[in-house]
Amino acid sequence: PPALAPAATPGQAPSPAAVSTPTPAPRPTRLASARPTPTPAPTPPPTAVLRTSMNLPYTPTIACGATGSVRCQLDMDIVRPSGGGPWPVFLLLQGGPSDVNQDDYMLPLADALAHQGAVVVVADWRQAADTGGGFPKSFRDVGCAVGVTRAIAARYGGDGTSVTLVGHSLGGWAGAVVTLAPTAFTPAAGTCDATTGSLRPDAFVDLDGAVDEPTAMEDGSPYVTAFFGGTAAQQPAAYAAGDPFSILAAHPASGGRVPILVVHATADATVPLATSQSFHGALLNAGYPNRLLLISGGHTAAISSSTVTVAIMELGN
Repeated sequence: PPALAPAATPGQAPSPAAVSTPTPAPRPTRLASARPTPTPAPTPPPTAVLRTSMNLPYTPTIACGATGSVRCQLDMDIVRPSGGGPWPVFLLLQGGPSDVNQDDYMLPLADALAHQGAVVVVADWRQAADTGGGFPKSFRDVGCAVGVTRAIAARYGGDGTSVTLVGHSLGGWAGAVVTLAPTAFTPAAGTCDATTGSLRPDAFVDLDGAVDEPTAMEDGSPYVTAFFGGTAAQQPAAYAAGDPFSILAAHPASGGRVPILVVHATADATVPLATSQSFHGALLNAGYPNRLLLISGGHTAAISSSTVTVAIMELGN
């Protein structure tokens, strides 16, 4: 049997063999890998964050008054996603008649479209004879805006090969004329920055447009007479060239038919609903694929309507 350690006598320390010394437990080691890893903040999609460039001139200095003594440059505001692309491109025209640089009310629609994934340009145009416009200069401004938009779209992440023109109220009239005209409204030399491609859009959206302005004269006979430089009897060719209904009757759609969306608010007290209903019918008779979308609200309801935003995006895509 194993030998036993001798017992300690009183006053004598026990022998080492008789003492059991506990082994200390190891202290826990804090490893770097055990530290909690912070959760990275999610990266927002590019359409959630918008970039805006304001007051970008798209013309040289041109006449902005009846006599030519008032000079200005027409501007563009551009709203687009923070990255990605190439995005579809939309060009917005304000209503009026008003002075230049009065198009800020269109920016909510521009923001809504950009959040859906688009590059949106809001362009000034000279809307009246006393602001340097009138026939044909007002329509040439729109043609210039289309061509410049195509030329610069790629700088802002847009696809300039397809531009959808969106006109509200009086802008709907100008947009309809430029879209439907048998030949493009080409700006006079020295009145437009460099353009690319066609000066007419690839699709068109009419928002409560005063498309019968030459005949119904929603903005008054003095405005229309000054715009065309005389009455219909005095300037028949100009009136015919500036009247979407006359253009449709004389020039039905051919192989290059442009898709069109016609939007009207049922409580619009500025431009009658019947105007858009008649335009829709005339487009169908002329062979243009188009849709009439009715919404609730007044004359500017389309600017903030999510239903309209979705319909515009569907057309532009």
